[in-house]
Formats: sequence, C-alpha cells, structure tokens
Amino acid sequence: MLAKRFVIILFAAVFAPNAVGVAHAAWPSRLKVPKSFKAGFTWQEGSKPPEHGQLYFSHGRIRKEFDRTTGGDQTIEIIRPDEKKIFAIDLDQRSFYLPPWNSQAALLSDALGRSARRKLVGSEMIAGQPCDKYQVTLPHNTDAGGIYFWVAKGSGFPVQLLSEDSDPSRQVRIQWRDLKPGNQAPILFEPPIYFKQVERPSPTGNASAGAASAVSGYAATSG
Repeated sequence: MLAKRFVIILFAAVFAPNAVGVAHAAWPSRLKVPKSFKAGFTWQEGSKPPEHGQLYFSHGRIRKEFDRTTGGDQTIEIIRPDEKKIFAIDLDQRSFYLPPWNSQAALLSDALGRSARRKLVGSEMIAGQPCDKYQVTLPHNTDAGGIYFWVAKGSGFPVQLLSEDSDPSRQVRIQWRDLKPGNQAPILFEPPIYFKQVERPSPTGNASAGAASAVSGYAATSG
C-alpha cells in the first residue's frame, strides 16, 4: 500500500509540472501582454517598403498613425474587430472611408484573442531582445494562415508578429518598439465626428501613398 502511494506521489511530482508547462505554452491567458498600450511600429507586407508609425492598442481595438510619406497626406487607420470595420482616415482632407472588412486586418487582435491557440515553440533574439516565440492558430479565421508571435522575456511585451502565407507577397511582418502599457482613450478608436465620410478613392485619387498601400494590403492581409 505504501509502495502504491509512493508511486502516485512520484508520478505527480514528475509529470504535473510538465502538464502545467504545456498549459502555459498553449493558452493565451498565460501571456503577460498588456491589454492596452502604445508603441512605435514597423509594418511590412511582402517585399514592399516598410511603413512606420505609432500604434495604439486597447482590448482588441487598433489605431495606426502612419508617418507622413513624401508628398502624401497624414493618414490613420482604425481597426475595430468588435464592429468588423476598418476606418481609413485622411487628416489633411478631413475625411475617412470604410474599406471592406477583412479578418486579416486584425492579426494582432486575433493573436491575443481568447479563441487563439498559442504554443511556445522556442526562444530567439529579436531586435536585440531575448524573446519567447509562440505559434498561433486561429481556428475561426479562414483568411489567415499561421502566425508566429514573439514576446520579450520578463516583461511579456510584444516584439514581433509574422504571418504565414503560401503567397510571399501576402506575408506580413510587424515589429514594435518603445512600448508603453496603459489605458488608451476610447476616442482614439473612432473617426473624428467632424470628418466627412467619403467613397473609397481610386488608386489615382487623392489618397496618400501610405494609405493606399496599407488599405490595399488590408484587402489581402495586415497587422
């Protein structure tokens, strides 16, 4: 009888920590990524030139303020997965329009969402930071392929996201820098009330190069 109890205790001591480790690797609730933050970001689709700017994130909602391109207008994109909407905002024209929703526009939100399955697959140095690397599966997103997500060891801050796609031109890489956790004002995730909603501009219209590039990218994929 004592021998049997010893075997049970030994089994629990040896295998229980591994089971806990698997749970930590597979479920998003174990990550320390803040629910709200702002950060600088770099966004690149395929082999296109990278775009830079400031990103605000709050409970799945995303606001991306792109740096002004040469000769272009200042643009902002707001991603609202809760409403399945994308707002493309032109600050200089004081207008906005709604591109068609595509689930890949919300890769960051999906990667941090409750339905995502995360598996710890290794550790790597990204932008000079030691990071844990997770493979993310999105069971309800038929548009997106696999996703790899890197978070800084210790802080748990997101550092990089890379989407997988059979078409290399659709692959998206996002990197964050100077991340500052904290609540973000709800007004950041709505178009200004005094801006006019317009029809989607043509590629030869007044849309800036940055906005046209990013929104056309959203038709296929995004960050």
